[in-house]
Amino acid sequence: MQHLETSCISLKNHSQASKNVPDIISTLIGPEWFYRETSLIDFITVVVVIASVFMSGSYRTYTTKQKRYTFFQTGFLLIALAYLLKAGLSLLMYMYTEQTASWLTPEILFSFIFIHHLLLLTGFYLLYAIYNKQTPRDIIWILSLLSIITWMSVQRVAALHTTLFVLLALLTSTFIAQRRKNAITRLLAAGFVTLSSSQLIFIFKHHTALYIIAEALQLIGYLLLLIALIKIRIHGKKKITNRHHP
Repeated sequence: MQHLETSCISLKNHSQASKNVPDIISTLIGPEWFYRETSLIDFITVVVVIASVFMSGSYRTYTTKQKRYTFFQTGFLLIALAYLLKAGLSLLMYMYTEQTASWLTPEILFSFIFIHHLLLLTGFYLLYAIYNKQTPRDIIWILSLLSIITWMSVQRVAALHTTLFVLLALLTSTFIAQRRKNAITRLLAAGFVTLSSSQLIFIFKHHTALYIIAEALQLIGYLLLLIALIKIRIHGKKKITNRHHP
């Protein structure tokens, strides 16, 4: 927190933003010259994830496993809110002015980052919980652990990407084990593999090019999941139609 306060106070000169922006901001939204592109990519990601929310929500009409898709929908909604927050922060830093500096206090900045991380981790945990049965005690314990990790990750963003990588790797293993069932399962597996790869690159990124590659892979991963959900909806409609018109 002290590092954030020291760094944020010096944010009054936009021409020196790349030097003065806190390290946590640089690692979260990329280099200064890429702020606008980061914001654009994140807004596209929000649209894709929200579309996934609607797809997973509408599919509940065609399945008896409504609880599973309620969790799926809630998880994607939290993820969409997280990326909306990050996109807004990227845009804010791109349009940075002295007026912005007057209200962008260290506390507000810390809150932005903390809420973004918490939404993202909780969203992916809900997706994980769908396919791995959790007891109430497990849920309380894991959510408490995620809160601690979130607090730590505000200063060390690698902790966020490491935790996301673990959650996504566990999800990936679930779908890889079932990949022979049908094309939709293989598509879901491909989406989570791509998302896992993006988080792995985010952990070890030491060059701007790696950050851009990770952002692109992340967007591709969400697009693959959206395509899978669209296919699930189409498949569900066909099942209903066949049931009523044998």
